Amino acid sequence: MYNNNAMTGLVTIIFVSLVFNALLSIIPAKIAGAKGRSSGGYYALSFFVSFLIALILVAALPPIEKVKTSGVIRSGDRVKCPHCAETIFAEAKVCKHCGRDVEPQAVSPSLVSIEQELATPEVGVVKCRACGGKFASNDEGGKQVRHCPNCGSGEAFLTFSS
Repeated sequence: MYNNNAMTGLVTIIFVSLVFNALLSIIPAKIAGAKGRSSGGYYALSFFVSFLIALILVAALPPIEKVKTSGVIRSGDRVKCPHCAETIFAEAKVCKHCGRDVEPQAVSPSLVSIEQELATPEVGVVKCRACGGKFASNDEGGKQVRHCPNCGSGEAFLTFSS
């Protein structure tokens, strides 16, 4: 009924097409993973629907913002609201999603603000990076100040000297 050589050729073409499609589907999956999206979902979309559709979608979508859970929090970083778990800016006092008051996170100064402070120094003054307090670099006994008198921090001083 069917020619055996024709059937073998058809099976070969289908097998090669599936392998080629499986390999091509890795491209949108890798791009999606780098943007913080589901690489498995985009692999499945590419494999079962269309490689081109998945590639266009993943290229058009912006990366997902990373939410800080630990480490140094800088200005502009986002954290989770403790009440509704939506992402908000670390400096926020009110959640824009649920409207509840939140405690602002302690934000480390950016390098730009530190460079601006160093551009206009006050001679003989030390500034604490943790609380922003300014005080004389030497106490009354002439000893070098090692800890901030305001907050007790001893590792984040900006020293201004002539």
